Amino acid sequence: MNKKGFIIVGILILLIILAVICSKFISDKKAEDKDYELFQVSEYLYFPLEVDGKYGVIKRDGSIVIMAEYDDVEIPNQDKAIFVCSKDGKNIVLNDKKEQLFENYEDVSAVKDNTSSENNVFNNTVLKYKENNRYGVLDFSGNKITDADYEEVSSLHSKYGEILVKKDGKYGVINIKGVTLVKCDYDYVDGDGYNKGGSYKNGGYIIGNKTKSGFVYGYIDKNQKEVLKMDQETLYRVTEINSEDVYLIASQNGRFALYRNKENITGYKYIDIFYNNGTDTFTVQKNKSYGLMKLDGNVVIPEEYNELMVVGIFVKASKNDVDYTFDLDGKSVENSQFVSLEKTVTGKLYISIDADYKYGVTDKDKNVLIENKYDYIEELEETGLLIATEGKNITIYSAGGNEIVSVENATLKMVDKYIQVSTANDLYYLTVDGKKVDNKTVYYENNIYAAKSGKKWGFVDARNNAIVPYQYDEVTELDEYGFAGINKNGKWGVINSNGDIILEPTYESDEISPVFIGKYCLKDGVVRDSI
Repeated sequence: MNKKGFIIVGILILLIILAVICSKFISDKKAEDKDYELFQVSEYLYFPLEVDGKYGVIKRDGSIVIMAEYDDVEIPNQDKAIFVCSKDGKNIVLNDKKEQLFENYEDVSAVKDNTSSENNVFNNTVLKYKENNRYGVLDFSGNKITDADYEEVSSLHSKYGEILVKKDGKYGVINIKGVTLVKCDYDYVDGDGYNKGGSYKNGGYIIGNKTKSGFVYGYIDKNQKEVLKMDQETLYRVTEINSEDVYLIASQNGRFALYRNKENITGYKYIDIFYNNGTDTFTVQKNKSYGLMKLDGNVVIPEEYNELMVVGIFVKASKNDVDYTFDLDGKSVENSQFVSLEKTVTGKLYISIDADYKYGVTDKDKNVLIENKYDYIEELEETGLLIATEGKNITIYSAGGNEIVSVENATLKMVDKYIQVSTANDLYYLTVDGKKVDNKTVYYENNIYAAKSGKKWGFVDARNNAIVPYQYDEVTELDEYGFAGINKNGKWGVINSNGDIILEPTYESDEISPVFIGKYCLKDGVVRDSI
């Protein structure tokens, strides 16, 4: 090859290298654009306030930010002073100084989940605006993220943080940057409900189109790659399975199949397929008979039983009035003293149920650690503690099965890392290893504490000096907002962190430990003038 030929080859090689680099850059840029981060709510500063059926805004310190004079109030992010106030069908957006925001837009409102029964699940990072009868998205500073191109804008129901949009009669999905995640090509789009570490970004989408015979559904991944064609009558993802694989249950012609990614591992032969959470098994129904199937589609208990139920590590089945017990691999279990064994969070112990439906605890070798004498045993997952109930009596066991304390006629409540024990005559706190501590230890950041003298309650300071007289039938500790409830003759009132009365006992209620902000009660996310 002559010199000129070498030069041409060199140029071609250089062009190829540049093309590869550009392609990689464009691909990385697209991936970066598709990624997004929502605002984090560092502190819940603002709450909707309802008074006499009208709405306003109250701050966590009890101060009124917006008077309750509106038909509705939306607070997209409780850390931000942005309040969408509605009256007579019109919206205005106010800040904490009662100044109107975004006046240059025709109409601004929160991006909410229209399928939610509560209708108050908002995207906490963006708003929507209206222009010429269409909608677009803008940030909290009032900058347009998208033009007003859409007939509808709402929060995507099963994929929080992403935005469902409708354009030319078809649905798609964008992120908070306005980047298209799913093209507006479908009559139906929803997230698959999968989340990892609290984020829904890695989940895929259920898509659907309407046909003469009804809707048909399919599945695409987060990059819009088709996993399952749109030819399913019903379709959902099994989100409880902790796996990189996507498990989908789909149906055609009234029969169900299990897919692992694109692979149909069962065929459409079942009347129903039901995932047994935490066991990596499915209960499958064929005609009127049931069986058990593993994640790989292998049927370990044939579909020939009239009844079948997974209880912990056992499978209880019956056929022709004969009862059978199997393990999760389908092996017969003979003469078991338990009808159920369910792993605790640590995996070292099992909560057992015997033939008399009494609860106990065994180790992994089925040696009894706690006798089967209780009506119920519940595990507190955050601590591993085992709460055993027998009639009105409660016994608390450690995560290792050792008894911590037994109390009669008591109710329990977790307060941070402590156990609050309430009886008819006493209230005290325990550490997770059973050590008794006082409320000054539990509520160490407070400056006054609930105290009892005789049959009446009041409040003392850290040195036990009386701050609020012992005159109440019941009180609560100061809540995280700096207020406490005081109850007299069945009516609740409120004091502040200094012991000053904010509201004399007024609210008639048998509510246990209500939470107050100012003179109002916080319930179901709304601060109200009633309990």
